[in-house]
Amino acid sequence: MPSGPPTTPPAQPQAPAEDPYDWDVRNIFPMNGEEELVAKYGKEHVVARNIADLEGNDLGPGFVVFPDTDNEMEIFFTPDKAKVITFTREHSKWKSPFGIKVGDPLEKIVKINGRNFRLNGFEWVNSGMVYSWEGGAMDGKGVDLVFKAINTGDPKVYDQVNGDKKVKTDHSALKKLGVVVEKVSFKTSPAQ
Repeated sequence: MPSGPPTTPPAQPQAPAEDPYDWDVRNIFPMNGEEELVAKYGKEHVVARNIADLEGNDLGPGFVVFPDTDNEMEIFFTPDKAKVITFTREHSKWKSPFGIKVGDPLEKIVKINGRNFRLNGFEWVNSGMVYSWEGGAMDGKGVDLVFKAINTGDPKVYDQVNGDKKVKTDHSALKKLGVVVEKVSFKTSPAQ
């Protein structure tokens, strides 16, 4: 019988650590303030900051959950108990209503909406923001999006969709420019 060093059984792969957070944005909708955010996400993950809307207007004091991370989320509680929840980070774990995420291609949003819609022209007031959902599925749902063009190298193409104009999402230049979601904002209805 050969004798040699004792063999150890191979290490068992460890299960990944359980993620302690529920990343569904809809769980924020019933909350009414900082105390509830802190109770759910921990004091170390909630900071007070002034919040701006997608147009850059100051809304006032609000809160940022998981600040300065891929999971950063801004929350503004309005006086009428509505909430404005905004994401600007591409690799966030948050699961939003309608499955919309920063970085999603324009074509995905058209499909979710069920029809083409209109954007404000780029590099102008409210650059790349949805101007009208054109009666699609997103109309009246409290969803605001800002888009950006990834491939802006060809000025002849880019100039077709920038400036003071409303651009329909089936415009051929938008496909060539690789347009994606840059910012996502949800506004809940005021409390009754």
